[in-house]
Amino acid sequence: MPPSDDPAVEIVSGDPVAFVRDLKQRSGGDIWLCGGGQLAGQLLPEVDELVVKVNPIVVGSGIPLADRSFDLQHFSLVDATPIGAGVIMLHYTR
Repeated sequence: MPPSDDPAVEIVSGDPVAFVRDLKQRSGGDIWLCGGGQLAGQLLPEVDELVVKVNPIVVGSGIPLADRSFDLQHFSLVDATPIGAGVIMLHYTR
């Protein structure tokens, strides 16, 4: 993957779990994961919050939220916000 022109974006070519664990030890802001189910599945044990947008559209098969086996993960719903056109933003934390 080519480097990003955005200085706030870092492309990680190594172990994503080790990278995120290192980031979580540093002071600073939030870590946002935007990617597919394969990456999310690897990082799910490191995730503290989930923000899920639910759209009222059925599209058939798609990309799973977490594309791999993992231990049961418990999150609690802290907010559900309608954002228009039947779309709801759900916010969960551990």
